[in-house]
Amino acid sequence: VVDRGMATWKNLNYMDRKKERYLVALRAGIKGTGLLEEIRIPKEEWVDVGDKQAVASVIKGRRKYVVVWNSEVAETNKKERESRICRAEEELKSVLESIEKGKIESRTERDEKIGHIKRKYGVTKSLITKGNRKGFGFTFEWKKAFAKADKYDGYQVFVTTEFDLSEKEVIESYRIRDQIEKAIRTLKSVL
Repeated sequence: VVDRGMATWKNLNYMDRKKERYLVALRAGIKGTGLLEEIRIPKEEWVDVGDKQAVASVIKGRRKYVVVWNSEVAETNKKERESRICRAEEELKSVLESIEKGKIESRTERDEKIGHIKRKYGVTKSLITKGNRKGFGFTFEWKKAFAKADKYDGYQVFVTTEFDLSEKEVIESYRIRDQIEKAIRTLKSVL
């Protein structure tokens, strides 16, 4: 069972070449994997494994991908994103007010403030800003795809070479990793 920090595609390919056995949680988001399109089972029919989680899996080559959806995590993800959106909009409106009051004296200064806000709230790729031709004003809008981002909330992907493990066993095996890491940390501290 490998920590998420090791779960790069490069490392997985290396372990495959060496015919290593593994179970990892992917660092990649569910959107980038394309697995939701490959799992042709509607989410309502996924296996319920308790703790407000549903799972489905697909086998590709020598890997079994186990996709877990957690309704509580999905709700938390959505609330966090909405909070970031609200705070980013408030700060952008504050920049517009500063422009109206003459506190911002150049487009460069305006663009630096906008860039800082976008980076601060992690919305650089999701928020479109356009400067006005006259003055330092600007407009902003959210990309349409960002509005549908909640489609990908609450997912986690596990990858394993152990086809005989059920989806529930994959999740439980990965969770045990945390207990092992804590035990090792304790041993290291004491030693």
